[in-house]
Amino acid sequence: MGNRDTNINTAPSTCVMLCGHERKINGKKKIECLECRSFWDINSLTQQFVYDESYPLARGHYEDSIGNLKVRTLKKWLQLSHTVVAGKVVCEVGFGGGYCLQFLNYASAKVYGIEIAEANLSHACELGIPHDRLINFSALPDRLPEKIDIWFFLDSFEHLENPDQFLSWACSVSSPGAEFLIVSPEADSLSERMLAGFWPHRVADHKFHWSRKGLIQFLERFNMKCTLVFTPTKYVTPYVVFCHLAHKYKSTFCFNALRLLPSWNVPFNIGEMGLKFTLKE
Repeated sequence: MGNRDTNINTAPSTCVMLCGHERKINGKKKIECLECRSFWDINSLTQQFVYDESYPLARGHYEDSIGNLKVRTLKKWLQLSHTVVAGKVVCEVGFGGGYCLQFLNYASAKVYGIEIAEANLSHACELGIPHDRLINFSALPDRLPEKIDIWFFLDSFEHLENPDQFLSWACSVSSPGAEFLIVSPEADSLSERMLAGFWPHRVADHKFHWSRKGLIQFLERFNMKCTLVFTPTKYVTPYVVFCHLAHKYKSTFCFNALRLLPSWNVPFNIGEMGLKFTLKE
């Protein structure tokens, strides 16, 4: 997460893979770790990307219908991962439109949210999240008023530019035994291997893709244990699918016309993994 300006000529050749392994190979359109199969996407690395106000608007993040589906999806994930938020202090990293954050604000003891986009921070305020519980990613405080019991990375972990730095900070402000719930595209998944460059997660804002093995090994270095793995299906509409396709292929198609598509929704997963980690006491 953060505003990136990554150059293909410098980043992969001079930086260790984010997974921490030094063995890597140039593959077709990706630079892949031979140890865990996590990879840099070369096309994404060559594109500049900024998380400005156009980012959430292009994905419909502020639309109530989409927000409601995100909340419905989160409730399902909480059940699948046996995660109880009642009475807990929770934090969502990269909360987007803020609808899940709004739900967590009512369901938990206290909620915090971290975002890089000012527009998302402002929208979360409009949804009723107290301003003093919203944190800009570029200005993380040394400490929080309370220790965090549960962290949520719902399609956001893959956006972290320096995950080692962020997790070091997160662990320092976590309670003993804190839980980390992560939903993320899975490198080396069946759909990723079959679709290659057509995999919908290979977009400009996804520079590095984690494999399950790579993510588990990475978090183990922060004294965490993977306690559960699940398949995180999402409830999506045709409008959401076409918006993401338009984003991937930089289409100028009229988004208003997409609103005429049927409003029905279906469970959907195309190469995403769900993992739950516990910080060892």
